[in-house]
Amino acid sequence: MSFREKAAWMCLLDTVFVWGAYFVYVFHLVADGRYETTGTLPVFIGAVALSVLVNGFYAMLTAAKARREPKDERDVAIESRSFRYAYHLLLISLAVVIFTPMFWWPASLALALKTELLLLCFCAAEAAKFATRVVGYRLGS
Repeated sequence: MSFREKAAWMCLLDTVFVWGAYFVYVFHLVADGRYETTGTLPVFIGAVALSVLVNGFYAMLTAAKARREPKDERDVAIESRSFRYAYHLLLISLAVVIFTPMFWWPASLALALKTELLLLCFCAAEAAKFATRVVGYRLGS
């Protein structure tokens, strides 16, 4: 496995597990009706810190073992495809979240929930970007 493929795997796993756990927690609070009384800022800061620590530790570990290879045409094509898929997903999901009315929620909860859904759009786009890279490296295209 190349350095870039290992990095894509690590970022994908980090995005899925750390941010997936964050969104499971947040939407569990919404389902229980405790979102307005329980603050999610400490959990958000914890998720950011954990994500930075995991990616930083893994990058130092793999960079020490592997030498950095220059990008070739395959790396550029995989990177280009991954950005294209991720940002098409981001554009569509942001449009859906922004233009979907949330009349059934109280006003304070609707704004907070929209904020969480917008963050989920960005995390889903990042996961799609890294998943596309992993598939591209695995398939060799």
